[in-house]
Amino acid sequence: MFIEKSLVKIFQSYGIESYSNYSLKEKNTYKTGGDAKCIIFPDTAEKVKSALKILNENEITFEVLGRGSNFLVSDEGFDGVI
Repeated sequence: MFIEKSLVKIFQSYGIESYSNYSLKEKNTYKTGGDAKCIIFPDTAEKVKSALKILNENEITFEVLGRGSNFLVSDEGFDGVI
């Protein structure tokens, strides 16, 4: 939990909306799945670049999610950043 909260604070310091232990059920059309350790919502190209830099420099697993159609999430969740 500490790591997720630290990540959230880092992303928020760049102005990126972010949350820890975020339920992915409402983010996919099948309404299934567990939580993501961290989810971010960068709303500008600059914020996307900042987020990718943070993720890559720290070797953090991530997946990019569009509108959530045809996207299945394990009930165990995702151990990374969405």
